[in-house]
Amino acid sequence: GTFCPGQRIPTELELAESFGVGRNSVREAVKILCAYGILEIRRADGTYICSDFSPKMLNPLVYGIILEKNPDYLIEVRDAIENYVYQLAAKNVTQEDLVSLRAVLDRLKAELEREDVDVDRAAQLDAEFHVELARCGHNPILTQINRITCMLLHQSRRLTIESMLQNGRKQFLIDIHQKSYDAIKTHDMQNIANVSHESIYNWSRFIRGETDKGTDELPPLTAQHE
Repeated sequence: GTFCPGQRIPTELELAESFGVGRNSVREAVKILCAYGILEIRRADGTYICSDFSPKMLNPLVYGIILEKNPDYLIEVRDAIENYVYQLAAKNVTQEDLVSLRAVLDRLKAELEREDVDVDRAAQLDAEFHVELARCGHNPILTQINRITCMLLHQSRRLTIESMLQNGRKQFLIDIHQKSYDAIKTHDMQNIANVSHESIYNWSRFIRGETDKGTDELPPLTAQHE
């Protein structure tokens, strides 16, 4: 609370005297804060508090997620993040956003409608669709968090797509992305939780090691979604 974004901080010597520590300690602390995107060093000018959000700030969070082995925790995180991503997108989406989202959706559908689907291509387009959907919410921090979540879960989502294709559920993959687009386009807040829940449920069954029985029947929504 002492310093504001864009403000220059005291010199290395001044900080060392203020905290009663050696200059090497201050230097190392500044390096860490720069690596996390909190400070920036401007040569021949000084060290400043960054004015804007930086993806570097999420690095400690990323490492924590990577080290967590319990799949239920990841499911809960994706559920919480993606549900709100959908809500914010439906609330803030613009016509320009819809054009971009529709373009990715069309490319994904075209790939899925091929007789010989390229699973890697389909998985990449699926990730692009969800990143683009998050942009529709116009919250840069949430967009970055969602992007990193997509990155961390990419392999499990790819394997889920592959499993569903092998089990004859290609049309479900096409339909669920279309439903997502339609709910965002029509600002259908009542249907947003259902679409998000349906999207996550099939993926969560896969990473828990449950057999894909080729059913689209969903369990009821939790109070959180309702």
